[in-house]
Amino acid sequence: MTKVLAWINVSLLLFQLLPWVLKQMVRNRWIEPGTAYRSFLRTARTLHRPAGLLMILIGISHGYMATAGNVRLNLTGTMVWLVLLATAAAGGVHLLTKNRNWLRVHRFMVLGFLAAVIWHYNFRGPIV
Repeated sequence: MTKVLAWINVSLLLFQLLPWVLKQMVRNRWIEPGTAYRSFLRTARTLHRPAGLLMILIGISHGYMATAGNVRLNLTGTMVWLVLLATAAAGGVHLLTKNRNWLRVHRFMVLGFLAAVIWHYNFRGPIV
């Protein structure tokens, strides 16, 4: 079940990243924006926050189940979850203050989150 939760989170992450990828493809003229493109962006924007919160909750469940119910810390998993929490916090501060600098921080932290996810996948550290 922990692998299922992990892959659900990876799917949510890809869903979160897809609008940015599509925008880059339009910007570089690899695809033409149409009504389906605009409709998808509108849907993705609506679901961005709930998907992020769902990633946080699934991350907690995944970590709890991976440690067989014993509340212990997995170094790489804890790092991924903390970076995700910080990324969400930066997005929340942007939402509350409307300060575009926090949006830039939020977007930049996504790179750190991706790096942490790759690190966690490749080096599932010891459970302490």
